[in-house]
Amino acid sequence: MKDDSYRPCPEWLGQQHYQTLQYGMFDVSRYDVIHYNSFIPEIYAVGALFKTPSLLTLHLPPMEKFVLIYKFFMKHAPVLPISVSGRMSEQWKPFIGKEVAAILIGTSLQKWKLHARNADGYLLWSGRITKEKNVEAAINLANHLKKPLKIVGAIFDDIYFRDHVQP
Repeated sequence: MKDDSYRPCPEWLGQQHYQTLQYGMFDVSRYDVIHYNSFIPEIYAVGALFKTPSLLTLHLPPMEKFVLIYKFFMKHAPVLPISVSGRMSEQWKPFIGKEVAAILIGTSLQKWKLHARNADGYLLWSGRITKEKNVEAAINLANHLKKPLKIVGAIFDDIYFRDHVQP
C-alpha cells in the first residue's frame, strides 16, 4: 500500500488503507451486530455499504472529519451511536440530532493498589496530547508548584505538541 510509483503516502496512511481494504473483504452476512470502535475514517465509508446493525462508540470530541464521516455512516447504515461519558454525549448531541446514550468505561478504584503518598514526588498527566485535553494546564500547575511533571500519552496533534507542550 506504500508503493511510491502508484500513490505515495506515509506508512501510517498506507496501514489505514490496508486495514480498510481488509475490512471491506470480510463476509459480515452472518454477524448480528458490528461494533465500530476505530479512529480510521475510511472504515466507516466501507461500513456504510454493509446493512448489518451497528454500534458506534464515540470516544473523541466532535472534530470536523469525524462529524462528517459519522453522519454519512449513520445516514447509510443502521447505526446506534453511544458515547463513553455523559460529557461526550452532550458534545455529540447537536451533531447527531438526538440523545446519545453513554456507557461508562470507568475503572474500579478498589482494584488499584494504593501506595503511601510521596510529597516530594512528581505530578502525572495522562491522555491524548491534543488541545482539548489541555495538557498546558498541567504544565502551568507544575511550574507554579515547582514540581516535575511526567506527561504520558500519544501525540494526536503534532503542531499543538510542538508549539505548546514541547517547549
